[in-house]
Amino acid sequence: MADESDQVMIQKFVKQPKEEDPTKFDFKIYRCDRDRDLLASLGVRPSSVYLANCTIWVEGITDRLYITKYMEKYLAELESADMELYKKYRRFMPNYHYTFVEYAGSNLSHWSFDDDYPKTREERIEFLKQDRGQSATAVASDMLLIADGDIQKNSEKIKLLRKELNKENLIILDCKETENTLPKDSILRVAKAKFPRLQNVKQSYDISLIDGITEDNYFDNNLYGIGRLLDEKIKKSTSPTKSAFADGPGVGTIKDKLKFCREIIKDFDANSDWKLTPKARELCKKIFKHIENCNS
Repeated sequence: MADESDQVMIQKFVKQPKEEDPTKFDFKIYRCDRDRDLLASLGVRPSSVYLANCTIWVEGITDRLYITKYMEKYLAELESADMELYKKYRRFMPNYHYTFVEYAGSNLSHWSFDDDYPKTREERIEFLKQDRGQSATAVASDMLLIADGDIQKNSEKIKLLRKELNKENLIILDCKETENTLPKDSILRVAKAKFPRLQNVKQSYDISLIDGITEDNYFDNNLYGIGRLLDEKIKKSTSPTKSAFADGPGVGTIKDKLKFCREIIKDFDANSDWKLTPKARELCKKIFKHIENCNS
């Protein structure tokens, strides 16, 4: 109500030690035009009104499912490697300490992550005229944005995101997409199981050739998806008429992403000894650090 009235001014007084004599103090007066700052000063968190204390923005449902499993595995690794950190991180609960927001790839351009979103009616009208997108800070608490590496081709969008978000609140994957961070062995097992179910590809591809993939980081690629990387290894002819695992002849994102994701997760559950790739582990470190900072 105070935000909507031009007859109300909210200020806060901060006691600060004097530079020349730290035993003496001055009182500084600051304006509190934005209720978010004032509530934070009073110790009010989003969870005070049953909202998560921070958000993790991911491109889609498969990213959320993969990262959730990564976080579970990361905690399991910490339990044997760093018990103190494990005890600190295991208390974080989804939908209370943190939650995921799926921004659906190209829809990212429809969001503004600028914290100085207009407050007055006149400012909002002018903002909408500029078509800068919906305010993310108006609908979600402290955010961590995770973007696929293929956003690198849109230099203007990256420039804008880096301007609107702090460095620690933006993660751009150093590979094409989240699937490129999956462990090699899991990808190979799922691909071998799926191949017999694929239609009209057996004349152009030989699944036994998949055993030629021996490098652990083979799928860690910043240009192509794992679908194309699989097809390149198992094709028999130089110009197959139809792709096997890629969704098309382009960058080669895996075909039927959600189905493939669910099969990968089943493989994780069936093979409890699977390991995080270095990039998946680093991603978990940054995510848990963000959650910790927002819940400290």
